[in-house]
Amino acid sequence: MYAIWSSVMRTSERYEGNPVAKHLVIESMQQRSFERWLASFDETCGELFDDRLSKAFCVKAAHIVKSLKLALFYRPDQNGHLSQQYDLRRHRQLHQM
Repeated sequence: MYAIWSSVMRTSERYEGNPVAKHLVIESMQQRSFERWLASFDETCGELFDDRLSKAFCVKAAHIVKSLKLALFYRPDQNGHLSQQYDLRRHRQLHQM
């Protein structure tokens, strides 16, 4: 997590992983999981940082959540709507060779 946030906030390029791939393997991943995480993250930032820094972290986190939700739940075949739960089985079927 240190490497991720160092990369996000300081553009240090310490994190070289793939956050989408990390979340793909969580079979129970749902959109509301991100909303709960974001609320908890915002609260924690408010406790740890001054208002300016807390807001900066929260803005970045909200962008990350938006990107992850699009990557995991966007389904063009559903008229561009986000599905409520990531379908890992469907992903595996689509990406098997």
